Amino acid sequence: DTEKFKNNKIKTLYIDPIQILFPARIIREKGFIELFETCLILWKEGYRFQLNIAGEIDLENKSTLTQNEINDISMNKNINFYGKVIDMKSIYSKTDIVVLPSWREGLSKSLIEAASMSLPIIATDVPGCKEIIENKQSGILIPLKNKFLLKKAIKKLIQNPKLGINYGIKAREIVKNKFEVTHINNKILELYKQILSIT
Repeated sequence: DTEKFKNNKIKTLYIDPIQILFPARIIREKGFIELFETCLILWKEGYRFQLNIAGEIDLENKSTLTQNEINDISMNKNINFYGKVIDMKSIYSKTDIVVLPSWREGLSKSLIEAASMSLPIIATDVPGCKEIIENKQSGILIPLKNKFLLKKAIKKLIQNPKLGINYGIKAREIVKNKFEVTHINNKILELYKQILSIT
């Protein structure tokens, strides 16, 4: 719903400190460890940003984190845990950059929502992400499990807020053209009509 997930005021600058959002369950397959380790390096290099996590630690999942990894993450002062979030729009509205280095996705609803909110996105070049992001047009796609290029992409958007904001504007255009709910509903109805006319 592009009317619900809409930024009424396009930012010209990032928030200080910059707010980076990871909108997913905290498991390895969402690329969380790659992101966490990359953020540790960037913080050591002096970059100021907050990593916000909108998702639960999924202890039942086969790719869940170890207790030591969970403890390390929980103790980091630069990380905010939101846990499971019902009102994601309120989180997106406080976000500057969305990062999801997932190993695989069906079709990421969180990325569609973030793009609809005119947010720049960094994601992996895998099915379920690459259908939403046009590389270097509406965001940045990186190879799977590539921490070097993940770090480079985050630095690029941190250092170039205007570029990130332009990516976000383009991302919303793509969502409105490809994923807007009424557009999808009309396609489904048209498909049903075709099937019914055959039978």
